[in-house]
Amino acid sequence: MADFGRSSDLLQIGGNKVTARQVVNVLGRWNASEDWDSIGRTGRMDDYSSGDYYDDDVQTLRTNFSSGAAYYMARRPQRRAFCKTYGLVQRWAHAENVAMLPFTDEALASSVGATVEELNAEPIDELAAQVVFDALCGSMSGVVEQERCDEMRATFVTSSGSFDEEAFSFALDEARGTISGALLVFPGLPILVVGLVANKWSPVALASLSGIASQVQASVDESGPAALLLPTWAALGALFTVLIGTNTAPGVLRRWVVGVDADAERQLDYKERAILEQDELYLQKMARRKRGEEERVVVDTNMGMGNYLRRVLSADFVASSFRRTLTPPKDDSAATRQRMRSTPGSKRAGDKDFSIR
Repeated sequence: MADFGRSSDLLQIGGNKVTARQVVNVLGRWNASEDWDSIGRTGRMDDYSSGDYYDDDVQTLRTNFSSGAAYYMARRPQRRAFCKTYGLVQRWAHAENVAMLPFTDEALASSVGATVEELNAEPIDELAAQVVFDALCGSMSGVVEQERCDEMRATFVTSSGSFDEEAFSFALDEARGTISGALLVFPGLPILVVGLVANKWSPVALASLSGIASQVQASVDESGPAALLLPTWAALGALFTVLIGTNTAPGVLRRWVVGVDADAERQLDYKERAILEQDELYLQKMARRKRGEEERVVVDTNMGMGNYLRRVLSADFVASSFRRTLTPPKDDSAATRQRMRSTPGSKRAGDKDFSIR
């Protein structure tokens, strides 16, 4: 049986591959994306966005940058609500939730020489879950339309219920073609433009550099080494930043000598503070929705990205969005406003502590 690699392995020469058995162990646990998209963290986020949630679940969905901002942003309740509204399913939800489901497909299991009991006892291979989602979405995207996901899942199974290796390999090849085309556009096209410009203007640039070198040499001959004092200080400052770092981002040397204390407090940067503030307001909105003080706006699900783009580009949507932007968000307490204005590291009373413990 064939082995399968990630769609990013364009030449299929990488060593990280998974077997058909590992792929089947993922596919045999669900028939429709709803099976894994409505459980675990995603299920709790759906309840949270509807206002029908337990207070204990709020802590599990709180803002958390311990694994990086990008990791959290993909798992953010607002992001989940967007995907749910427009009929999208997410890669991380597939990778995390499939393992919660039991393996039940006997025909798939027998096609790779295994039994339901054997595959049900085997843990899900993380790489296999990523490879499967590559084939489902036809790229390395973090989301895919739910309808396409279910359609692609059906193509990986023959009429007799066996695993269709040829169809699965073809889906991965299509994904590699999509990625190759995207790379030709970026960074391929900019590199081509830069190469053409460099080919034409490199003689002029070299002549300019030669002139600058001559001017620097003339300044040194006239004023002595003091002429190099300012650029030397600038270079030393940049080197100090790289080696030592700043208050919020330790440099290479400081990390190597001191190390990174996993339990140490870390100050959030301005982007993370803005995300935290938005999450605080979103929590208040969901609390009002739970109390019945704010109704949920219901839109058609499975709208698709085409209909979504037509909707957000409509005059009515732009006008209403502009009005919402000019309207200050509702805040349930003056104390919260004071907390969100605080600066990390400040010693003033009443300041919000933005550090991650």
